[in-house]
Amino acid sequence: SVLFLDQQRRVGELGSRLATLEAASASTAELRRVWARLERDPRLSADMYPPVSSAQAAASVQAAAQRLFSDAGVAVRSVQARDVLEDGPVRRVGVRLVVAGTTPQINRALQRIAAAQPVLMITGAEIASARDTRFEIDWSQPQDLQATLDLYAFAREEQP
Repeated sequence: SVLFLDQQRRVGELGSRLATLEAASASTAELRRVWARLERDPRLSADMYPPVSSAQAAASVQAAAQRLFSDAGVAVRSVQARDVLEDGPVRRVGVRLVVAGTTPQINRALQRIAAAQPVLMITGAEIASARDTRFEIDWSQPQDLQATLDLYAFAREEQP
């Protein structure tokens, strides 16, 4: 039906925007460039979380992500810590969130992720309609979505 195709188009557009953010943030070349700059002098970077334990850094990323989504009006359904990757004086810490909100709320949250300081990166995401798509949907209204996102940030290593 036309409504189903319109729904698929809109979900596809949102997925496309998210894919663009993912591609930009997860670019291997860009991450290597940033990593090299931070390894030269991690004290100069305002883009990273301060030197604390891995558990504290993960808790900081989790709190920032939850606050960012809540401030955008998005309900945080679950949060799970991701593995910490350590390499030299820099660590990558992250969380997986399952969130629910309307299309405008999810868009606001994605914009806040792009502007976050310290920097947050989306390395994986799935966004789907929260409604049963077997029935007719009024696409003139904002749609309810559910998203699963992996967010990461860099943290400096604790100094001995």
